Amino acid sequence: MSVFIPYDRSSFGYPDMVIREFSHWVVLLRKPQITFGSLILLCKEDVVYYSDVSEDAMINFRSVIRCLEKSFIGAYPVKLFNYLMLRMVDPEVHFHVFPRYDSPLRYSTTTFKDVAWPKPIDLSLTLNVSDCTLIDICQHLRSIFSNYIEGK
Repeated sequence: MSVFIPYDRSSFGYPDMVIREFSHWVVLLRKPQITFGSLILLCKEDVVYYSDVSEDAMINFRSVIRCLEKSFIGAYPVKLFNYLMLRMVDPEVHFHVFPRYDSPLRYSTTTFKDVAWPKPIDLSLTLNVSDCTLIDICQHLRSIFSNYIEGK
């Protein structure tokens, strides 16, 4: 078992950027955005090492990923998802999730381009997204994630 140092979830935008909470995980809109809908998938358990995540949380993880992917695929022309577990700044178990697009995506009045496509995600290529647009995207994603029902 690892030694956990209590952390402040606000560094991930919690609770303002929460899209959906699950029993062991929380999905948050990532700031800054690298591709449209860049997310953080944060384990709610007080562990530092991925190997210390409980079996229940790992089982729940599959449902979270299914909800995340099916929600996006049902709403946007996503080609694939990149999941990165970097943890160089924040020690808690979390993933950076990047929906990938092979063509520009229009959301509201803004066009989002996956500038690295088809190469690996480049974290230095952030999108210029206003706080107002981020809040709007977060609310929209909450809506599409809440429509997901397990098994459909």
